[in-house]
Amino acid sequence: MGTSFFPLPSQDRLSEKLKIEKVELKKKLNLPPTQLWKQIYPVNLLASLLLLGIGIGTAGFYSSVFLLKMGFSLGLRIGVFIAANAGVSLSFWSVVPHGIFELPAFCFLAAVGFRAGKAFLCYLNEGQGPSRQDFQECVTLSIWGLLLISISGVVEAWCTPFFALKYLE
Repeated sequence: MGTSFFPLPSQDRLSEKLKIEKVELKKKLNLPPTQLWKQIYPVNLLASLLLLGIGIGTAGFYSSVFLLKMGFSLGLRIGVFIAANAGVSLSFWSVVPHGIFELPAFCFLAAVGFRAGKAFLCYLNEGQGPSRQDFQECVTLSIWGLLLISISGVVEAWCTPFFALKYLE
């Protein structure tokens, strides 16, 4: 057990869990790309739309929680891979190809939640609604976010398996 704030499992337990995860990951990555895309894209699109809608509805609070959770989950997953001696390469290639599109997309959509939330709070305090420019910026960020999520789904289904499978052997 580790002595950090979050106790870490033993090296044997990490290795055993990693073997199971590698088998499951290998099964998933060996699916035909269209089938993999059909599994990945709806989940990412739903997460994006929830981030957009709930982020706006909670004046950006949900956006903050979502981004913190995403960062924590990503860091924890990479940390476990490295701690179990799975190698940095597997961690890198299973995240980076699609992550370069997915992470900015979620940041853009979270920004809409912050921006719209700010406009709503200004309306409550000052009685002045959002400007046309605020609205246009929110729409632009939303379109870019959803476009990047779509690209991310394609890259995650067709490119990520190509790179990550090399490091699963």
